[in-house]
Amino acid sequence: MGKAVAQVILLALLGVWLAAYWPVIESLRERWTLSQSYSHGYVIVLVAACFIYQRRFDLRRFPIAPAPSAFMVLILVGLIGFFGNVAQIQLLQQAVLPASLWLWFAAAFGWRAAGLLLFPVALLYSTVPMWDFLVRPLRTLTVFATQHVINAIDVPALVIGNRIHLPSGIVEVEDGCSGHNFFMAAAVIGVVQAYWSFHSWSRRIAIVLLAMLVGIVSNWVRVILLVLIAYYSEMRNPLIYDHLNFGWMVFAFALLIYFVVSRRLMAGDSVPAPRAVGYASAPVPWAQVSAGAALATLILVAFPLGFAWQSSHLMARGDGLPAPARAQPLHAAWWPQYEGFDVRQSWHVNWGNTLYDVVALTYLEQHRDKKLIYFRNRIADEKLILQPERWSELGGGHDIRQLVVGSDEDRRVVWWFYVIDGRITADVYKARWLMFTSFLRGDPRASLVAISTPCYRSGCETEIGAPGTGALLREILTQWSAAGVLKTSLTGAPRNG
Repeated sequence: MGKAVAQVILLALLGVWLAAYWPVIESLRERWTLSQSYSHGYVIVLVAACFIYQRRFDLRRFPIAPAPSAFMVLILVGLIGFFGNVAQIQLLQQAVLPASLWLWFAAAFGWRAAGLLLFPVALLYSTVPMWDFLVRPLRTLTVFATQHVINAIDVPALVIGNRIHLPSGIVEVEDGCSGHNFFMAAAVIGVVQAYWSFHSWSRRIAIVLLAMLVGIVSNWVRVILLVLIAYYSEMRNPLIYDHLNFGWMVFAFALLIYFVVSRRLMAGDSVPAPRAVGYASAPVPWAQVSAGAALATLILVAFPLGFAWQSSHLMARGDGLPAPARAQPLHAAWWPQYEGFDVRQSWHVNWGNTLYDVVALTYLEQHRDKKLIYFRNRIADEKLILQPERWSELGGGHDIRQLVVGSDEDRRVVWWFYVIDGRITADVYKARWLMFTSFLRGDPRASLVAISTPCYRSGCETEIGAPGTGALLREILTQWSAAGVLKTSLTGAPRNG
């Protein structure tokens, strides 16, 4: 097989891979468009492509041959992505995308050749929204630094949590003010420059750490300046409420300082002596490479095709959960903040002279924009959660969660859990696994159940400790077990055992 024909085949196979995983790529593109922290995604894809193109001639340094072991790893990565697709963990689907691309290349060209592409492919992980866990620590650092600076210059301010109370108003350091966008941009700039311009590993690490520090400190300066502007203008300056461009201006100035320092570090960087390159004398087996790429593509494409086939054969029924015994189908006084459900049910139950609201929200099917476990779905807004969440055990391994929500005048105790694949759980990770098993069984239904009662004392001690609550929950679960909704009883034994 000629080189030109093989290259056309490889490009076509890459196109098939892109088409099969396009929904995941589209989800990344949306994040790059909507989030400042990942808006560099478009640029990074181009930079990674340039790095790969730059290394194309280095492929001759190694013998080219498909790597059989890469196919095994590729199957494992495909399974992980399949699980993320079924369990609606979008981040997991996005995270396996660069790895699957690199393994595709390793399967076709071999591990040593794939090593040349390790950095540009790893760089793509800066575009995957897996770094959001840094938002809260960065916000905490920003508030800490701001508090100490304004105290040092005698600005009258009281810092409570992430709110800075000034005489004329309150400046709130929200998640968007954490500087996560500046940190990500600076870190990517530092990593690219370290790879492109430096040779010593100690200087590479130093320049990356310096870039991260610049991203963090520039946000501190931005927030401190905004607090000072708010103080001296008595909250009347419009910059306090629209400061996006102002932040990037401060960041750009900080980058100038960074580049000046990085040039000084470059001056002392030791350039390694050029190595004698031993080029592979054997011709490239293009037929084997094309066959390896075809098999790798087939493995990767099999998972989204299998998901689509199973989705078309699901047996989602249009009903929710059975009504609890002695329940009246009335509109509940309180609802969880969930969206996208297919069936909404609510009942009033008078149990032990206490009135309970029972709410069930059922999803007959789930997909990217409609799922049970989602960051927008929550039992209550964080500001309305009055007591830390607790766990309760009902027997048979059935764990539920308990919250106190509402305001100081209107408090309510809420017990909640999921019903998925005939199991009860309040654990998100276990719920994800149950979503996977229920999908494979052909019944994708998943429900949230929340049982609540109003509090008549500020601490809700009477309602939390009421023995009737546990008895009500156990009766409901026993009834559902007898009706075939649950696969186990409260003793943990199989329903028909």
